[in-house]
Amino acid sequence: MSSKFAVFRPLHSTLAFALVLAAASCSDDDELVIPNRVLDRPMDLVLSCVEIDASTDGVKVRSVNECAGADTSGPVTRCDDRNVSQLLGFIANSEKNEVAIFSECSNGLVDMDQSTPGYNFIPVGSLPSAMVSSFDGCWNVTANYGSCDLSVLEVPPLAAMAFGINPQAEPASFVTQLAPLRADGSPLGARPGEIIAVPRRLSNSVDAGDGDGDGDGDGDGDGDGDGDGDEIFEASECSIESSGSVYVTFPSCQLIAEIDLESHRILQSRQFVRDPNNPDDPNAVIVFDAGTSPECPVDCPTQLIEAGYDPATYDVPVEAGGVFPQAMALVEFSSEETATETYDVLYVGGSGSERLFGLQYDTDNNGIPITDGDWQEEPLFLDLPRASGIHRIRPTPFMALGEFNSIDTTVRDYQFLYVISGDGSTRVVSRDLADITLGEECDTQIDPTLGTLATCTPADPQEHPPERRAFVDGPGIRVPGGGAVVTDWLFEKVNTPDEGTGDFGFAPYEQPGVVGVGVTNFGRVLFVTFDQLRNFNPGANFDELELLDTTVEPHMLWPVQTDPIIGNLPRMENTAPNRAITGEASGLNATKVLSPTLRRIDLAYAGSDAPGRLAGEGPVIDNEDGLGGFEDDQVGVETVYSEEAVRAVARDYRAWVPGAWELRWEGTIPGTASGTGQLVCDTDALGWESATCKPNAPGDSRLVDSSASFCDDGVLAGDKLFLAGCTDDDNCGGESRGQKCLREPDSISGTPAGICVPANANEQELLDACREFIHDPCAPPISREFSITHAFQNELWLQALDRPKTSYLVNLNEDDETLPPELEEREERMVCLEEQPDSGCVTKRDCADAFDALELDPQLVSDYGVDYACVDKKCRRTCVDLREEDLDTWGEFAGECTLRRLPGPRCFAELAQYEVQARNSFVLRGPGDYNFISDRVKVDPDTGECYEDESVSPLLTSRIRLGEDLEDTVYNPLWPVPECPPGQESSSDPNPCLITDLRPENLGPNFASKYHYFRYNEDERVDALDTLPVVPAIRFSNPMMSLVLDLTSLLDLNQEIPGFEGSVWPSAMAAFRRSRIPSNYGERFDTAVGYIPYNDGVVLSNQPLIGPVRLVNAPENGVVFVVDASGRGSTLGIRGQVLRVLLRPQVLADENFVVR
Repeated sequence: MSSKFAVFRPLHSTLAFALVLAAASCSDDDELVIPNRVLDRPMDLVLSCVEIDASTDGVKVRSVNECAGADTSGPVTRCDDRNVSQLLGFIANSEKNEVAIFSECSNGLVDMDQSTPGYNFIPVGSLPSAMVSSFDGCWNVTANYGSCDLSVLEVPPLAAMAFGINPQAEPASFVTQLAPLRADGSPLGARPGEIIAVPRRLSNSVDAGDGDGDGDGDGDGDGDGDGDGDEIFEASECSIESSGSVYVTFPSCQLIAEIDLESHRILQSRQFVRDPNNPDDPNAVIVFDAGTSPECPVDCPTQLIEAGYDPATYDVPVEAGGVFPQAMALVEFSSEETATETYDVLYVGGSGSERLFGLQYDTDNNGIPITDGDWQEEPLFLDLPRASGIHRIRPTPFMALGEFNSIDTTVRDYQFLYVISGDGSTRVVSRDLADITLGEECDTQIDPTLGTLATCTPADPQEHPPERRAFVDGPGIRVPGGGAVVTDWLFEKVNTPDEGTGDFGFAPYEQPGVVGVGVTNFGRVLFVTFDQLRNFNPGANFDELELLDTTVEPHMLWPVQTDPIIGNLPRMENTAPNRAITGEASGLNATKVLSPTLRRIDLAYAGSDAPGRLAGEGPVIDNEDGLGGFEDDQVGVETVYSEEAVRAVARDYRAWVPGAWELRWEGTIPGTASGTGQLVCDTDALGWESATCKPNAPGDSRLVDSSASFCDDGVLAGDKLFLAGCTDDDNCGGESRGQKCLREPDSISGTPAGICVPANANEQELLDACREFIHDPCAPPISREFSITHAFQNELWLQALDRPKTSYLVNLNEDDETLPPELEEREERMVCLEEQPDSGCVTKRDCADAFDALELDPQLVSDYGVDYACVDKKCRRTCVDLREEDLDTWGEFAGECTLRRLPGPRCFAELAQYEVQARNSFVLRGPGDYNFISDRVKVDPDTGECYEDESVSPLLTSRIRLGEDLEDTVYNPLWPVPECPPGQESSSDPNPCLITDLRPENLGPNFASKYHYFRYNEDERVDALDTLPVVPAIRFSNPMMSLVLDLTSLLDLNQEIPGFEGSVWPSAMAAFRRSRIPSNYGERFDTAVGYIPYNDGVVLSNQPLIGPVRLVNAPENGVVFVVDASGRGSTLGIRGQVLRVLLRPQVLADENFVVR
């Protein structure tokens, strides 16, 4: 066999097998400054290692790995040195129809004809797009897409010219154009795709081997097959009679074929055609033996004409919806590297099919062909659902990896196929080493909370299986950056840590094992892990409860590790959350501070200033999670936080992103704000003066907006419509739109108290008719809110809302100032009194006169329990929810507990400004795509109504719905919040869910340590803990993290009551009441940087890597060559370059190597 990437990494359209070349000589005078734009869209590269004999200038072909040591830190090889290995690179310079050569000794391109101005290279066919080196390294072959042929380059004389030997020769004289020939001698005329060299023991070329089918007589294949470049072969004389053969794909012909490099004949072929008996299955493909004379569409008719053949005689139509085989990879048998015996398999994939094929050979258990190198009749295959085609196949080396389970750890042999697919991902296939089947696809996106720890979890063919991470599409590897895709992979084995470190680190090449290296279409370099970081836990010393999980599973992108190590943890910014409470929040309005809050780290509840009224299974809450540290902690002890940060459990290290988060009560549903809503009321439902609407049936009152897409935005029945008000005529468009702002004359200036009406309308008549929508003694604000009973893409059906309940405190000892406050919480639906005290109110007594002035019927007050209070500096009384039998007696109070009657066309004849809000719900929104309000909302195909699709992952939601109290929350008939299942958290758990574990007395490695609730003890008792009232808590998760929402604020419950110095919250206040939550209430917090995969750009002389298309291993470990096709994207006018990139200790371009 040959070089390290021959088996495992087919080149751009090729799989290189033998990368060796002959040697010659050069001098320092040959080194020139390289101008820009010498290369023009380079597409591929092969390497050759040569040695020049000092006495004879003879050429010896060496294995590429023998050219190791040319690292910039090592000894410098001069171009005129003899008896040393010299590295050359042959570049497919596609746009100029030539092959360029660079020498590593000169760190630049080689001019093949210095007597002619400019740089002169080797002419080949049109648009060379792929290259390979023959099995013996004597021939480099290009696949020429434009001219439908191959070019065979004779390496020894070309290498000699590159080193200044025989400079008078013409490079073209060492190039043979090879048009693949059928049995009758006619050219195939089809455009080639990918090309790989056939190892001698598998080649059907007559002179490829030594007559016994094994090529070199020992049947040992490539030596070790590990893909690390250490295969050794003896230098040999080069002869066209032993040049061997190549495999070539012909996409338009649905063909792969073996081509003899000497005779140019097709030796064998297979065509991949759709099964005519199964037209509905896109993956139903028949693979048949097309022999030595396949029929193909003629892409290059001139080729046949010049050979004396009529193209029309041979032309066939291109198959519609064909496989279009392009990608190939050959994996040879291994008898030493794995405990499991393996066999030779040629893997094939096409851009038009999601099926991966494996062609096997008729060989014995030692890999020796029984019938030359013929493929077996029936191929292996594996479907990759929703792959959208296969573009490249990159096999890894064999590797032994651990399988972890609850009992023990076992070690198995693995080899993976990294398949670059059309869906923008890399699909991972675990090869069946026994070759009974092709293998199985691995799901690289398994939810880490499942704790599977499998090296390969079989991918579920479902589109959204429950065990998959919720925030990804498909099972394949995806890379950072919108639209970024991997264009090529290569793999290297690392046996020892990086030299000079003295220890194993956590960066690529610092851990033994296989390292995967990839490049993306954005010009970035990244790495993939296998099992190197499975036991890596940077937070072990800071996070004993493992809340900040940093598990790195096989096939994950390698994370960057920073110093200090805390910077690698998925954590919050080191600040307390910012809490927004509107209105008064002390005195009789103090219950607002008990509104639900996000759980914080133990530091917040275990401080020395905390009264200690919170309890779990034990009476004392200590700083057990260890995430935060007190100021008087011992010097030198490092903690994650010094502030009372939000306590989050990292669900998915990969999904962790930095940014701002907001938990907002009844938050706006993004995308619903609009100024083109039309309020409609059916004629038979019109109310008084057509100002209001009295629906007789569902849908009589509705909002219609043809530009809206409510279902796509996430609107559901049960949400509410908010109609915006205007502050002045300009808000309504002014004269240009013929509208004005209708406001009460005494409304507060600058507040949105008005509505937009026609400019020519009678203002006084509308003031009377529309008073419902512009007047409110509680204003500002005026709440024009309506319940949504049915939601459609462009229409919302409306219903009036009841006034929400308001929580407030009553001091039963208010009339006797000598007594301490005796506080009691009440919640009522309330209306503001029309007449308010001049300076507002603070206590209930301040409202007595205004309430007495109402002169309410004492019987009404008694029957309906009418009371009054001071809430948010406004005197209010309980509304009268009038019973039908009392309409004749107190009819003026009818509908008083309705927030607003439904709008009619007289008051809302113009297009309305509106938005939709998530009613009775918290909405959690984060940075970027972390807004899942719409992910579970679909359109019913039968009714057109928006509904919540229960089949979509419950993690993809941003809503936390809350009932009036805990019972109504847990047992709500429409949106219940069930109890969290016991044990390990799962992606299929209900979300949100009620936490049922009491905080353990001692936190440890158990589930309750992550999610638990507290008890509250107003008397600071330490006995009878089981009788203390519960502070209910909810677990809420998204793909990135899980949070705990305490339905009563623990911090505030554990402090004195604001406005009542020295007072303590009664135990009953531990219970949850939704009425405490004020409008626009919320909390904000920030997540810090956590998981950051390597995603490094490469820059050489201010020119960045732009469009990498190929990766080629250099002879040295940790060094690669990158072929950059660039194109017109270059900032410096460069149309292509090859970079020599050092991958350790950091990704850097070799500044001395300039090939462009």
